[in-house]
Amino acid sequence: MDATSVAVIITYMRKSIGIICFAGLVVAAVLGWQIGACIVANLQLREDMQDMSSQLGSRVGYSAAKSDDDFREAILRNAQQHGIDLSADQITVRRSGPDEKELYLAADYTRQVRMAGITFRLHFAPEAGTK
Repeated sequence: MDATSVAVIITYMRKSIGIICFAGLVVAAVLGWQIGACIVANLQLREDMQDMSSQLGSRVGYSAAKSDDDFREAILRNAQQHGIDLSADQITVRRSGPDEKELYLAADYTRQVRMAGITFRLHFAPEAGTK
């Protein structure tokens, strides 16, 4: 091998490594975006559940207390707005305390992240209120 062919091989290897590194960065960015979107949606759902669990209107007598099914339906609507697929059996509504005014809300679900034929699941369990 002469010096010219070695230089060509080295140039080819540098370009190949650069392309592989760029592809790895693109894959990491896409996965990060998908995972980040799932986490943000979960945080938004948890915040909505915290707002619901406070029930300020019914605690001070301003509005009538909602039923457990009303809370389930509200959580289902909020989850759908955030792109989360939930069913009623994945939602827990529990009351406690004097006059059952303390409210505990929880959901349990998984989201799938797909990338280039690889699929993995992220588990989320947002909750709000008093256990």
